Order: sequence, then structure tokens, then C-alpha cells
Amino acid sequence: MLRSLFSGVSGLKAHQSKMDVIGNNIANVNTYGYKSQRVTFQDTFYQTLAASSDATAASGGGNAAQIGYGTVVSTIDVLHTRGGYVSTGRATDLYISGEGYFIAQDNNGKECYTRVGNLNFDGSGNLVDGNRYFICGYPIARYTEALAPTASTLKLNGDLGVNFGDLNGSFFNGYKLVTVTDAAAATPEAKINLNDKTITVTSNSALTAPQLEAALQNMTAAAGSDDLPQAIKNHLAAIKVSGTDTVTENNAFKTAASGGEAAHDVGDIIFETIPAKAAEISVNDVKIAFGDQNGAYFNNYKIQTVYDASAHSVAAATVDVGSKIITVTSNLSSIAAADLQNALQNLTVEAGTGVIPTDIDLSQIVVDGAAASSLATGVTSMKAINGKNVSMQTTFDQSHGLQRITIPGSLVDTDSDGLYDTEMSNVMELSGISIGENGVITGEYDNNIIEIGRILLAGIPNPQALTLDGSSYLRSEKNTGEINYYVPGEGVVGTLVASGLENSNVDLANEFADMIMAQRGFQANSRIITVGDQMLEELVNLKR
Repeated sequence: MLRSLFSGVSGLKAHQSKMDVIGNNIANVNTYGYKSQRVTFQDTFYQTLAASSDATAASGGGNAAQIGYGTVVSTIDVLHTRGGYVSTGRATDLYISGEGYFIAQDNNGKECYTRVGNLNFDGSGNLVDGNRYFICGYPIARYTEALAPTASTLKLNGDLGVNFGDLNGSFFNGYKLVTVTDAAAATPEAKINLNDKTITVTSNSALTAPQLEAALQNMTAAAGSDDLPQAIKNHLAAIKVSGTDTVTENNAFKTAASGGEAAHDVGDIIFETIPAKAAEISVNDVKIAFGDQNGAYFNNYKIQTVYDASAHSVAAATVDVGSKIITVTSNLSSIAAADLQNALQNLTVEAGTGVIPTDIDLSQIVVDGAAASSLATGVTSMKAINGKNVSMQTTFDQSHGLQRITIPGSLVDTDSDGLYDTEMSNVMELSGISIGENGVITGEYDNNIIEIGRILLAGIPNPQALTLDGSSYLRSEKNTGEINYYVPGEGVVGTLVASGLENSNVDLANEFADMIMAQRGFQANSRIITVGDQMLEELVNLKR
């Protein structure tokens, strides 16, 4: 008699647990990233009244007779199916389209996982989520060892060579040295032009090594050039010239500088130099490249060809700098590729339209095409595109594993060479922060696009083994399998979709159906107790 009471009680407890889970699911129907749970039951202990037996010659076989003691909760499973995409319009909100979890680090440095990507940067530049946990991935790479500067060097004629001094680092890389003979020059004099990276040494005769050294140590900026940075002025005395030969007169020693590695300290940002790329125009089978050295300058320029029977030349080019139109005039109906190239390399600026910067080298312009290629007159091209200036890009630190992602300090170009060389202590002010589907975080700074980090996703073989930790976090205890970290879109993890979050995967229709079943199950088990109580009452009343 008492066994049925125990069975009823176990049923009440099990169905109460089921209702608890259903209630939690419904409460989190609008919780971003929430994963619904389900309860499964299993029968429990059995008392065997009669064991099973095999058939014999005298009697048939018998089956076991057993009475059960009710039910217990077997599992409470988390259903890791994906919730829908909810658009938020916030650039740093992220939805994972596929498998994977964001890796968050709590205040104690312990890792946990979440599907909720409501991310932002705090006042110190740290990438955090809504609970102020740090989001991890690959930050900007930084040097782990200091490096002292080394000198740029330049090979001259004979056994002569210039060492620009370790303290000047890489400043003189790419400079050419030009010697000019001038009978009126009383003493050798060196002028440096920072715009076209030329050092011109003027003398009244061939120079010895000491004379050239003295001139270089006292060099000043040429007319129209920016001035030398003070840091370089302070170390001009470090320039040394070696050798016994005399310097060839009226010669140009071109861009033979080497070495000169820039110094860096521990913690300095590692930059990758992205070379300049020429702007291009293609018209039929004629391709015009404006020279890698000229970078993006000719972007958006157009070329128009004009027929003029009175023209004195097969092709002559002028440019309206203001409207960015290059006009090529010819006395022929079509201009051969070679003639077009010659005209562009010698183009002149139309009066009153502006000037072409001194560092633009027109000789770099190349017109490419088949041997018989030509450009007809009366044609206006599309705008030149794809030109890019030399730039510096950050790299990601993949050698030190998972780390916090932080915006660096403001970057400064102290020597005005167009490349960043100093990081300030304040947090860089970025605009237009965006996160790509591959996890790369970019922002606009000083008219440049800076990559500041890459978010990684965790691939977990058995997510069912994760334990719920509240605040939409899960932790790895045991039985998850080996957890690996992936770039979004690679391996087993999905890509990121910006400006949205993952909705709860709770299905209200299923929850209400389960609620009805739980209610009826609870009601039926309560009846077992009620009827059992009535039967015990009848048993007690037998003594009356």
C-alpha cells in the first residue's frame, strides 16, 4: 500500500521539476542568446516479487513480477539550437551565423562562453560585453624585445661609403646623393630635399671623404623642402664617410641606402608597411598606370583625347589640376601607346588650375598595350582608380594565444614621412568602428583604416556538457571535449553578422503544451496519494 504513496510523491517531485524548467524557459522567452531546456524522466528502483523462470518438462516458463517505486528526473538538457537574428542597428552587436561561442574573460581571468554579442569598448579601450567581461581574440601585435637603431648606408664610387649613423636609424633609407660641380662654390655644401628624398652636394672640385663628411654633417634643408626633424639635426655629426677615393663629380648615387632598421622598445606596435599602388585607367586595349610611387594622387583623374589639325605634335598633354582632367591633343585621329606615354610623362599644368606636388614623378607613368595599340581622339576615359599611398597596417598577435582586445593609443607621425612611429598614452579615438564577418575589428583614424584586433570563436565538440553560469554565460567543466579557438568562418565555427543579436530559442507553443502535460501529470500523481490515503483509512476502519 505504501509503495503507491512513494510512487505518487516521486511523480509530484519530478513534474514539479519539469514545471520549474518550463517556467524558466518562458521567463527567458525574450532573453538574447538564451537556450531552452527540457526535462526527461526515468523509472527508478523495482522490487522483485517473483523472478522469471525457464520452462521445464513439468511446467511452462514464468515471467518476473516486479513493482516499481516511481520516477525521477533523468536529465535536464540544454537545447543548443540557434535562435533567430534580431536586428539592433548597433555596429558592435554581433550574431553568430553557425556554430561557436564568444570567449569572455571574467574579472578573475577565467574563461567562459556566450552566444550574446552585445559588445562595446570601455573608457580604457577594452573590448567588453554587457556584463563588463573582456572579449578575447587576437590583439594588435607588439614587440617583445627592444631593438636599437642601426645606420642606413650608401655605397658611392670606388671604396667610398656613407654611414648615416645608428642614432639616425632608418630616416635616410631611400635617399639618393647627387654631386654637382660649381666653380663659384667656396666650400662644399649639402642641401637635403625631404620631398623627393635627395641630398645635393655642391663643390668646386672632386670631393674627398673628409670634405663630403663635413658637408653632410652640416647639411640644411633645400629651398621648398620641409625642414629636417630636430631629432635628426641633433645627430648629423654621427654621419661618417669612409674611403680613400674621391667622389665622382656630377653624379647621382641612387637609392642604395640599406639597413637602418627603426629602433623599437618592448611594447611598441608592430607595423607592416603596405606599398603604394598605381592609379589605373583602362580604355579598350590600352592600360595607363600612373606609377606606384605616385600612389593615390591620380585617383579620379580622367583623360580626354582631342584632335587638332593645327597641333604641332603627335601628342601633347596638359592637366587641369582643379577639375582633374588630363587633355591629350594630337594632330592624328589616333594616338599610339608610345606617343601617349611620352605625352603623359611630359604633361604641363594649365595656368591657374593648381600645381602638381613636387614628389609626383611623371616619368613613372606607363602606357601598356599591344604593339599596334592606340587611343582614338575624341575619347573621354573613366576615372582613374585603385591608386593607394604607402601605408602602415597593424598585424595581429597570434603567437601568444588568446588575449584581451584593446584599442591602442593615438598614433603620431613625428618625422612627417607619412608613417606612424609613436604611440601616445591616451586611447585612440576611432570613428566608424566596424566588425567584419571574419572577426576583424576596424576603425577610421586620421583618414586611415586601422585594424585593432580580431575576435575569435570557441569550437566546443560537446556543448551539452557546458554548465550554465547565469548572465548568459556557460563554463567548461568536464566532458566538453577539446575546445579550440577559430577565426570566424574557419574550422567548425560560423561567421559573424554585425548589427544584430541572437534571439532566445524558446518555442512558446511547445512550452505551453509541455505545461499542460506537466499539470496533468502532477494532477494524476496527486490522485495516487489521495486514493492511497483513502485505502489506508478503510484499512484502519476495519477495527471499528
